[in-house]
Amino acid sequence: MSEGIVYQNKDIEFKLMSETYKEKSFEAYGLNLPKIKEVLPTNLPAVSANEMRIDNLFLLEDDTLAIVDYESEDKVSNRVKYINYIGRIMQRYDSQKKKIPKLRMIVIYTGDVENAKDTWEMPCLTLKMEQVVELAKQIENENIQAFVITGILVSSDKFIDRAYAKTVRRYLSMTKVFQILEEEKQEAINLARQNEKIAIAENLMKDGLDTILIMRTTGLTREQIEKIRENMLAAR
Repeated sequence: MSEGIVYQNKDIEFKLMSETYKEKSFEAYGLNLPKIKEVLPTNLPAVSANEMRIDNLFLLEDDTLAIVDYESEDKVSNRVKYINYIGRIMQRYDSQKKKIPKLRMIVIYTGDVENAKDTWEMPCLTLKMEQVVELAKQIENENIQAFVITGILVSSDKFIDRAYAKTVRRYLSMTKVFQILEEEKQEAINLARQNEKIAIAENLMKDGLDTILIMRTTGLTREQIEKIRENMLAAR
């Protein structure tokens, strides 16, 4: 199977994923956007016969348009293609004497892309695609925000830049949700350690060791050891 066919198959798989979120939202991709209102046709006015179709075109609930393209690689020609898409959509609305809506360009990369520039600048124009994590930071609900950002890190682990991932994790560590989870994790660790000490103390008591030696071995206080002894006697 050729490399080109492999890439096409991956693009097809990602397109099928989009159908799952029809009439829902782009939250699965970490994008805090209005829900999808309608899936629009992608047969735009052609500039040349060999031009490819847009992967997906969605009308969102705020009446903006979301152009969605799935890519297996990052290259300049793709950015030329995006500008072409935008121009053709504007041409469609203008030719029908309709108001040109606000457009959003969403590019979703597969795991083959290690990093991609989010801005392409020319003297006459600037094409900017927002970083997914930066969009996720705009989510007001901290629980959802932390969930989305964590999901992005997990799903993009193979191709996200390590330095950027470190920055994102640092941001996550400052959120209240993350701090609460860290506290709960530490409490669980402390409880496990305490239970381990209790188990050791019980075994040492069964072996007939005195309280002082058990205290030195486990780090438990005399009161804690006596309480363990009482519980053991009560359990008989």
